[in-house]
Amino acid sequence: MITITEKSPKRFRAVFINRMQNYCLDCVENLIEANSIKMDSVKNKEKRRECQRMAFLKLKLLGYMSFLALENQCILKKQYQQISLQLSDCINLLVAWRKSDASRNQ
Repeated sequence: MITITEKSPKRFRAVFINRMQNYCLDCVENLIEANSIKMDSVKNKEKRRECQRMAFLKLKLLGYMSFLALENQCILKKQYQQISLQLSDCINLLVAWRKSDASRNQ
């Protein structure tokens, strides 16, 4: 994300770029936290699921913010496509992880 956005116009950095980078970092934080929680109790399972949910939410927000950045000519269409591909991969992996957790709970 930082590589994609480093050459964006300066006037947009405070509005779109910082927000996009923060969503990205928040998502990584949520994923690392979720991964560190052992599923040894109901409380921990719920906490892990909540961290996964928050990561999913941040990915969706990042997708929306990158779309707004594209519309406002802050990022190029090629950059938006790259972000969209990476978001899609992350969301698919997160959904598979949640399914795996759900199947282990049964």
